[in-house]
This record gives sequence, structure tokens and C-alpha cells, in this order.
Amino acid sequence: MSTQTAIFTVPDMHCESCPKIIKMELEELPGITSVSADLTTKKVTVAYDPSKSSIDDLQSAVKKAGYTPQNT
Repeated sequence: MSTQTAIFTVPDMHCESCPKIIKMELEELPGITSVSADLTTKKVTVAYDPSKSSIDDLQSAVKKAGYTPQNT
């Protein structure tokens, strides 16, 4: 399995719950190996298997959680 890393800026993270909500939503996708969401930097880093989930899938999951992902 080859793993890729995607990094998004999520400027509308505003409280301690935001990273947890985003992380939970992303972890439901297939092929996700790790998720880190940092409120201080407003960055989300996702390690994933591109044969199971795409960048669009990752961004859709962040949007589904109620946030706006931006490419860095």
C-alpha cells in the first residue's frame, strides 16, 4: 500500500471541538492511516491510500463536518 499525505488549511476551525469533529469525519473514509487536525495552525494533515480515497473525498468529508477546506 502506498500512502500519500494531504494537507489542508481549515480557517473556520475556532474551538477545541473543531479538530475532533474533522478528525472523526475523515477517519470514516476508507484507506485513512492517520489524521492530525491542529487548531493553532488551522491545518489538517491526512495520510491516506489514494487507491481507496481521493483528495476530493477528503475535502468532501471536511465539508460534511461543516468546515471549509483550502489547499495549502
